[in-house]
Amino acid sequence: MDKRALRVDILNPVSLRYWGGQEQSMVLAARALSARGHKVGICALPYTHKGVRVQDAKLRELLGEGISYSESWRIPARGDIAYAAYQPMFRLFIAQSCPMIAGMHVASIHYLWNLRTAVYRMAGRWDLAGYDAVRLLNDSVSVPHRHTYRIPNWIDTHEWRPVAGKRDPFTILFVGQRDREKGWDTFLDVSRELKSRNLPMEFWAAGGAESVGGVSGLGYITGEALAAAYSQAHLTVYPSRADMFSRVIMESCACGTPVLTTPIPAHKVQLPLLFAASTEEFTSKVMQMADLWARRPEEYLAQAAAARQSVIDKYDVSVVVPAFERMLYEIAGNDSAARDCQEPRPARDEGS
Repeated sequence: MDKRALRVDILNPVSLRYWGGQEQSMVLAARALSARGHKVGICALPYTHKGVRVQDAKLRELLGEGISYSESWRIPARGDIAYAAYQPMFRLFIAQSCPMIAGMHVASIHYLWNLRTAVYRMAGRWDLAGYDAVRLLNDSVSVPHRHTYRIPNWIDTHEWRPVAGKRDPFTILFVGQRDREKGWDTFLDVSRELKSRNLPMEFWAAGGAESVGGVSGLGYITGEALAAAYSQAHLTVYPSRADMFSRVIMESCACGTPVLTTPIPAHKVQLPLLFAASTEEFTSKVMQMADLWARRPEEYLAQAAAARQSVIDKYDVSVVVPAFERMLYEIAGNDSAARDCQEPRPARDEGS
């Protein structure tokens, strides 16, 4: 079979209007594949478990031209290949008539204990057997399946770049859901401790409009507004307890802002990150970075530039998407097209 455009169905167990990290990943995949000439449609269950963050008009804008979107309790998978964001038993809602790949985007079933974890541990082997392959996002997770790929997330470093200068005073940013899994409680504890010391610092949180405990809520910002928040902050603090492959980490680094995060296996990526495992360690590392910015700003800026270049070299869309596309071709049975998917050498950063 000659190389040709694939009809790709991307399937999500939650409405894209929820606009969590997984939903954003599905849209990024759709846009990347559409840009490479494939016909892409997304279908999701008409369900959100924590409300709607993105209205229909904004979602249409985020999807871009040429990508269809629909919601149904019975999701069709009838293209050349389907890519489904895995949740235990999600495939029972899918009317499958083509090869299908499970994308292991959900972290909690591997790292935390909840109802989904229990279902996965009891029936995961049987459930995954209904997929032709499984995509894993990092090296720390294994699944009981005969055919797995390890392909990380990616970002477009032309979109995620420094777009504003650092503000005054020293600013610490949190991006993500305000829940225990993402370490919101730790971030609040760190902000309280540092504020009690009357240090010249400010704390921002993207992902909610409400200001809490001296942390200013920025709302559910996306795109250029979020890139500007990353760029203006001096440090992104991301105390997540469970992750598969964090785009927050990549976005912040790409925007020229160092990241302080937890030393869980999923965060041991090939980027120059800072690590802390407790409130005390986070507090200490924040103070060290504030001191670095105040006393040796050139060293801080060199560290930030190195982090951005690492994202460009390893996780830019131009580097990772060819491997993702090759996976789709292989499972769809188009081996000749899969062989043509060569990964280009990443370009050096020119400050774009």
